Amino acid sequence: MDIREDDKFADLVSNALEKQKEFELPHNFADRIIKAVQEKAALREARRDRWWLIAGVAGMIAALVYAMVAVEFKPGVGVFTFFQGYWGVVTFGVLFVIVLHVIDKRLLKKQESG
Repeated sequence: MDIREDDKFADLVSNALEKQKEFELPHNFADRIIKAVQEKAALREARRDRWWLIAGVAGMIAALVYAMVAVEFKPGVGVFTFFQGYWGVVTFGVLFVIVLHVIDKRLLKKQESG
């Protein structure tokens, strides 16, 4: 190779290395990364909370079964004999709660839209 060719080749490589590609990140790139990290953390936390809920429910069921076995529980409806003489009061109470619930739902819809 000739010295001139070496110089030309060196100039060509030097020019190529000096030129940087024009690359620009979108203006919301950092926000999208932070959002993705936060969503992943929230998903991980929700998954962990779900397992704690399952473990808690399973523990409560196990405790209930143990208590029922330990005290030799025998189910019966004797506790409801109290209501035999008060059917009017029980019916009024149930209907009153239902009416309050319906009124509350209608008022909440009006307040949310207005």
